[in-house]
Amino acid sequence: MIPSICGVIIYSVAKEDHEFMEVALSCIGLTVIAIVIFGSVSSRACCPICHGKTVSYNACAKHGSARRFLGSYRLRVAFTVIFKKYFCCPYCGEHTAIQARPRPLPRLKYR
Repeated sequence: MIPSICGVIIYSVAKEDHEFMEVALSCIGLTVIAIVIFGSVSSRACCPICHGKTVSYNACAKHGSARRFLGSYRLRVAFTVIFKKYFCCPYCGEHTAIQARPRPLPRLKYR
């Protein structure tokens, strides 16, 4: 996204089109917001077995059966979570079903 935004900025400066420049600057703002949201979400998503961060970058060794999707282990995890409701951890190789955490019951106050 960033190279295409840079191309739009160069085009808008060359053509002196202020509306195009506003569009490019708003796209830069949206990109920064998306990066912040991705960073906060990916830092919390981890495998419950090995506690490896499955969606953020790790320099850990991958499991022997770990497979890529379009050249990325993280993209495969994200794809299977969205469409299949489970994922295979690229670090430990275990399949994990996605489940919502049960909410704790409210505590009753005794007098």
